[in-house]
Amino acid sequence: GIEEADIFVALTQGDNRNVMAAQIAKHIFNVPRVVCRIYDPLRQELYNTLGLETFSPTTIFAQMLKEKLES
Repeated sequence: GIEEADIFVALTQGDNRNVMAAQIAKHIFNVPRVVCRIYDPLRQELYNTLGLETFSPTTIFAQMLKEKLES
């Protein structure tokens, strides 16, 4: 179960659900590494300041598109 996990990745369709799941994994189950997907880049910045490891498909895609258009 989650008690034995080395990493937990929250990948639901909702930012709030991902953050809640990540917090539970981190603080209740003491999973050493917790990562969550956040679609909203503004929320991503906030959650990073709160100590959550996040990634944003929105930000990743925007960066890829920018690089493609600049080449």
